[in-house]
Amino acid sequence: MKYQSRLTEKRILITGGAGFIGCNLVEFVLQQNQVVCLDNLRARFYKNIEAVIEGDIRDLETCKSADTDCDYVFHVGKKIK
Repeated sequence: MKYQSRLTEKRILITGGAGFIGCNLVEFVLQQNQVVCLDNLRARFYKNIEAVIEGDIRDLETCKSADTDCDYVFHVGKKIK
């Protein structure tokens, strides 16, 4: 049985999207959506991402600029200490 996603034609922000788990989520979500990735780019697994914003999720202004017109936000980054 093929999985059908309800996420179609959305703009989605994925924090931590350049990490191993994040890039796989990006690849899946990108099939039917526009993806914006916010990441510090330390892992550098990302590929095929339309918009990569280098930054830290602990910076409020960076998060606000990354979240422009996004329908959903998925956080897959590490636990913040």
